[in-house]
Amino acid sequence: MKQWSATALLFCVLLTACADSSEATRRKAEKGDAAAQRKLGWMYAQGDGVPKDSAEAVKWFRKSADQGWADAQSNLGFMYANGDGVPKDETEAVKWYRKAAEQGNAIAQFNLGLSYRYGDGVPKDIVQAHAWLNIAGANGNEPAKKLLVIIEKEEMTDSQKERAMDLAREMFARLEKK
Repeated sequence: MKQWSATALLFCVLLTACADSSEATRRKAEKGDAAAQRKLGWMYAQGDGVPKDSAEAVKWFRKSADQGWADAQSNLGFMYANGDGVPKDETEAVKWYRKAAEQGNAIAQFNLGLSYRYGDGVPKDIVQAHAWLNIAGANGNEPAKKLLVIIEKEEMTDSQKERAMDLAREMFARLEKK
């Protein structure tokens, strides 16, 4: 019985801490803190400390994304790509992925590469896809590294690989200046 009581007490303490944490995050978000807005969006997207609500997640991701927060831009792109909390709009998804990708967000770089690979929201372009996946891989995105191997083997000519590498070098140089 003692162990159960201790467990119940710990659960109540953790639940209260989570509630306090979500309220503190909400207060910061409402004051315009971009990091807190992104966190609150994530909490709504996952149902973490608040009821799961995709539309509310989009609202908070957008507030943060509009302030230039790359993680929120990437999250907002994902919501548009999947029609989660907003109507599905692959062009809008690419817009947000690009904003985040150009700030160095490796997940957005990966998703932008996928968009070019499949022609989702942009014309299909294996050279652009390779370049973005290359950049994502260089920024530590392991799925991008694995996909590059497949694309190079199965989907690209030598000429396309050469153009993709040239484009990636140009893009790296441009992104480093930002």
